Order: sequence, then C-alpha cells, then structure tokens
Amino acid sequence: GSGNRSLLFHSLREASITIWRSADIFKLCAVTSFFEGAMYVFVLLWTPVLRGLHDNHQTHHEINKEDPSHDDPSTMTTSSSSSSNHNDGGPPLGIVFATFMVCCMLGTSVF
Repeated sequence: GSGNRSLLFHSLREASITIWRSADIFKLCAVTSFFEGAMYVFVLLWTPVLRGLHDNHQTHHEINKEDPSHDDPSTMTTSSSSSSNHNDGGPPLGIVFATFMVCCMLGTSVF
C-alpha cells in the first residue's frame, strides 16, 4: 500500500540526487539515453525507409517499362531477370534484419 509507495518515492529521490551529484554517473545516463533514443528511432523507421526506397525503385522501373527511351541497356536485363526470380512484394526485410544482427554480433566480438 502506501508504505511501498513511500519507499518507492524515497528510492527514486535518492537515485536522482546521486545522478545529479556525480558527473560521471550523469554522463553515463545521458549517453545511455541518447543511444537508446537513437535505437528506438532506428527500430521504428528502418522498415518504412526500405519500403519507401523499394516503392521508388518500382515506380522508376515501371516508368522505364512504359517509355523505352528511359531504359539503360546495362540495367535492363538485370532488372527484368531479377524480378522474375523472386516475389516482388517488397524488400527482403528478414535478410536485412539478419544482416544487421550478424553485424552486431561481429561488432561485439571485435570489441
């Protein structure tokens, strides 16, 4: 009840005082907060960004299909053969995420 609430507020007050009085702890909290904030932004936005890039690529590809004067002969065979080899429902988010995780693992192993 109220005793637990009082103990919680007392603990939070003491922790806040400790953070504000120690420059090192304050810096650690600030860096951690900025890192976590950047991670949340990344986690929330990486799939919409990739889908947007994929949609822009698809639109560009469709324009080139309709008007052959925009076609680049070096990319024409590559894009037509790649679109027939996989489902073109969007970017391969699973492969991208797995690659991110492998890079995180490698980075952790190196450091």
